[in-house]
Amino acid sequence: MVFEFPTIDAIHRFWSSPEYAEVKKLRAGRAEVDLWSVPVSQTPPLDSRLALASIGR
Repeated sequence: MVFEFPTIDAIHRFWSSPEYAEVKKLRAGRAEVDLWSVPVSQTPPLDSRLALASIGR
């Protein structure tokens, strides 16, 4: 899955939110998750948004 966030701070707020904590509980012990934060750009115009990719195995 790929999620887009406007800033790194927005990623941290999402990851630490009470709402997402509930999802993390459901996932615990059922999936392995790798998270990557990668700056992305679009042409035109240049866009400095960040994408967060989550790959479960």
